[in-house]
Amino acid sequence: RYEGLVSQPEHVTRDLCAYLGLGFNDAMTSASHENLKQFENELGEPHHQNLRKPISQENVGKGRAELSDDILARLAPIMDGALEATGYARCI
Repeated sequence: RYEGLVSQPEHVTRDLCAYLGLGFNDAMTSASHENLKQFENELGEPHHQNLRKPISQENVGKGRAELSDDILARLAPIMDGALEATGYARCI
């Protein structure tokens, strides 16, 4: 889950790497200058600005909070089963 990744990035990334049969590298959870070189051309895009920042919990719940009750009601029949199956609250 996203919340786990942002609250315990190294632990969750290590678990994911183990599941995928990949080796873990400290750079995977670091926003160092060296790691960002590969994204040089894209970093000017507004939606990539968080790549420059360390992993943070500041966006947890942000998406749901920005959706109107009308949108949540329309999403409920489509999303509620998947939300419950992954430990999230239903849309409405």
